[in-house]
Amino acid sequence: MNQGSTGRTLTLDVFSAAENMATDQALLQSVARDRKPTLRFYQWKQPTLSLGYFQRRCDADPLLPPSDDGDAVSVVRRSTGGGAIWHHHELTYSLTLPTDFAEMGARPDLYKLVHESIRRILEDRNINAQPFYEMGRSGARPAAKPGDESFLCFQRRTGEDLIVAGYKVLGSAQRRTRGSILQHGSLLLSASPHARALPGLAELTGSPVDAGALAEELTQCIAERLRVEFRAGELSQREQEDVEQIVNERFANSGWTDRR
Repeated sequence: MNQGSTGRTLTLDVFSAAENMATDQALLQSVARDRKPTLRFYQWKQPTLSLGYFQRRCDADPLLPPSDDGDAVSVVRRSTGGGAIWHHHELTYSLTLPTDFAEMGARPDLYKLVHESIRRILEDRNINAQPFYEMGRSGARPAAKPGDESFLCFQRRTGEDLIVAGYKVLGSAQRRTRGSILQHGSLLLSASPHARALPGLAELTGSPVDAGALAEELTQCIAERLRVEFRAGELSQREQEDVEQIVNERFANSGWTDRR
């Protein structure tokens, strides 16, 4: 980003699964159009299993509670790849940046920038989080083999994933359109009853971590590293209309969710 750029941050809020995914999609479109970097934080109205774009819907069934047990959950298909994620007690972020219209491919530097920012914030709380690539280099744990991946994202490992006490606590994914790139990711704050084998920071450190405070600190850290001044903002009228349309046409539509 150019030094002195200004961007927008959307305050931490809680939305449905379809609204969360549709908002990220609407931002990918609007940032390509308006060229305004946007950093967003959000949480989930109810426990949600989000499928990676290429995963099969039927493979999620064993993870879902019985329909008659009264525990309402959502299932949504992301527009990004990777494994399924139980979104429950977590802080979710999305960072959407304008790019050159001819630019293609992933942006490893964005993974590193955001994950290193979170790593530093956790370090200030005396939480030791390591990127998985550092652990692999030291021989602490072998890299996952292609084709040997778990259905759940937090049982997989990629280079920039953050690991605390042997458990993955942060993972991210990207999606690009012509003129912009979106990266969103999940930081596990505590374990979900739907995925007790995946502890969050509370279980691993013995102390709760406040999502609001994390979001504020992360905004400042990312702003400094990107050299962007993020100012508090909200969705424009056009973006809100886009979100509603995308919810209806895609993320709340069973044809999208069950497409594979």
